[in-house]
Amino acid sequence: MMNPTLRSALAVLLIGVITLCSIFIASALVGRGRIADLTEHKLYTLSDGTKSLLAKVNQPITLKLYYSRVAARKGPEQIRFWNNYFLYVRDLLDEYVARGNGKLTLEVVDPRPFSDQEEQAIQYGVRRFQLSESEAFFFGMVATTELGKDQVIEFFEPDRQEFVEYDVSKIIGALMQREKKKVGVLANVPILGTDMSPYMRQMLQMQGRSPEPPWAIVEQLRQHYEVAPVKLEAKDTAIPEDIDFLLVVHPKDLDEKTRFAIDQFVMKGGKLIVFVDPHCLADRPQTPMRNQFQAMQQKSSSDLNSLLEAWGVKMAPDTVAVDRTLAVTTQMDRSRRPSKFPAYLRLGDANVSTDVVVTADLHSLRMLFAGALSKVDGAGTEVTMLLETSKAGNTWKPSSPFDLRFPDPDKIRDQVGDGAEPVMLGCLITGKFKTNFPDGIEVPADDKGGDGPPTGPEGEKAAKGKAAPKGAVAPPKAALEAAAPAKKAVVPKAPATKAVAPKAPPKAPAPKAPAAKTPVAKKPAEASKEKPKEEAKKPRVKPITEAAEGAMVMVVADVDVITDMLAYQRTFFGMAQAGDNAPLLLNMIDYLAGSKELIGVRTRGRYSRPFDRVDEIEQEADKATAVEIKALKDKIGKFEKELEQLGGAATKENIKLIQSAALEKRRKLETEIRKANQELRKLQAARREKVEALGASLQTWNMVAAPSIILLIAIVLAIFRWGRAKHYAARRAD
Repeated sequence: MMNPTLRSALAVLLIGVITLCSIFIASALVGRGRIADLTEHKLYTLSDGTKSLLAKVNQPITLKLYYSRVAARKGPEQIRFWNNYFLYVRDLLDEYVARGNGKLTLEVVDPRPFSDQEEQAIQYGVRRFQLSESEAFFFGMVATTELGKDQVIEFFEPDRQEFVEYDVSKIIGALMQREKKKVGVLANVPILGTDMSPYMRQMLQMQGRSPEPPWAIVEQLRQHYEVAPVKLEAKDTAIPEDIDFLLVVHPKDLDEKTRFAIDQFVMKGGKLIVFVDPHCLADRPQTPMRNQFQAMQQKSSSDLNSLLEAWGVKMAPDTVAVDRTLAVTTQMDRSRRPSKFPAYLRLGDANVSTDVVVTADLHSLRMLFAGALSKVDGAGTEVTMLLETSKAGNTWKPSSPFDLRFPDPDKIRDQVGDGAEPVMLGCLITGKFKTNFPDGIEVPADDKGGDGPPTGPEGEKAAKGKAAPKGAVAPPKAALEAAAPAKKAVVPKAPATKAVAPKAPPKAPAPKAPAAKTPVAKKPAEASKEKPKEEAKKPRVKPITEAAEGAMVMVVADVDVITDMLAYQRTFFGMAQAGDNAPLLLNMIDYLAGSKELIGVRTRGRYSRPFDRVDEIEQEADKATAVEIKALKDKIGKFEKELEQLGGAATKENIKLIQSAALEKRRKLETEIRKANQELRKLQAARREKVEALGASLQTWNMVAAPSIILLIAIVLAIFRWGRAKHYAARRAD
């Protein structure tokens, strides 16, 4: 039998060998970027999109991470918070380097005050925050290539921690991109900012005002794409050829030429994104309204049904999508308590399509006064849902503009109940598109594409180049202007005196002179009579009747979803994304551009953990509350109507009797109101108690469960070891 001392020594040696082997294996795995990631959303594991992007890197790229580590250690508590954030970013960049096939290099730089590194960081554009006279704080990154190209993350904002991988992948992709694709914007809202002349800008500055800046979503788009407005002149019937993607926002009252240009853009295989809205809050009057009533009468809705309906989708006019289960709690004004607003929706995982990469990773979107889309049969296209309400979703048709400008959440809940099926809020249209203009459109003869002669300076030169016959004079200018659009040659003139046909015998009719031999200038009145005939012969632009391969259309029934109000929030460090509103549009354009790698990266790693059970309790209580409130309002309305009828029947003889009856009725009404309010308070108290009880149980579970599990494991191990020791002692006794 082996000596117990030797056995113990061998056991210790074996444990040491196992420990060393484990350390070596772990180090090797870490060096290759294969360390185990046990976080829920795999925050330290690169997504498939990033891996695909790194596989395409064909040139050396240096990642310079600037972080003021010494300043953070010396700084106050709120600055020390950044140390953990820095460690996360550094570890993630190490993973990039490990997956970069030797093309990526990471440099971590602490830019100390007055050093070359600090000056270099400032030149690159890394944001600096002055902590004191001698210390500044940097936390940004620069990616550079050997060819001198560079891309900068100015600052790793705390609100964008979940987008770090996307931001890093974005600048790496930008370094590999040769030229930016162009996004054309056709909008009836100032998404690109206020467009005005330098003189008007100067006038505004003198008044202490500044032009409206572009929306934050546009600034994000410009990091990857060239964004330009689409301005169609009177003679233009086509979208410019250099536009790769067309973004149409709030298409209100588009004329036929513009709709034809959009239609033909799709027919050429173009990619179109449309944002329509039954009530766009961003559509504010450009000029001050005289009164509030005039402002309410301004049209704030838009649709493109004249084109989309033939492609398989239409939006119900003046109809808003509502959903009790998705309603956001908001305070409409200071005089009211916060309540759930059915027209203000927060979409979650269950309300987006997971079959399309555009929305597969979106988890939280907010939409306000969104429209209701529906499919149109017989269009020959394929319509794929992207966004929708829950099964309880329904539609609400406001009775007046007042209901939109000053909405009442309780009134909307009373008017609209739960629906039977989801309401579509966004969709993707693919397949065989057909033009909405099979016969083309008419254009004036002097427009592009017309059959008339040249106009303007070229037309004048052409007219001057043609000589007039001798002895002829031009007709009056008014006659020429009233004539047909065609200005081909100078009209041959008649003799200076009025042309008279040769006299014939009294009984014989006057002989007609041949038209070719005796041209006579027409009087202005005669010329104007022939004008409608010539105008009727306007040329037509021939359309493309069927779309080329690759045409796609995306439709979202809300414009406010991409405004700064819903898509962003203002923080100490500037504008930060709020939810997935901005990624929705960015995903759409990346998808149309074929940049599917970034789509899978943009919205991963969510830190939000909603309390689903709490939400269910609140929704159940809200539903019960809504029934009680509606019953109460109906009861109040009934009594008020009775009082009104009772007061109308008053006369001198029965006025005292009626007043007494009215007072009695009012007392009963007040009693009913008090009872209903008491029931309502009880219901709200019960809801609060349920939520608090759930919170207490969760707190108890967190405090007791883990120690209990550890204690249970310890007890099991103790019993197991006691049993083994007893068994070993029994064997030794034998």
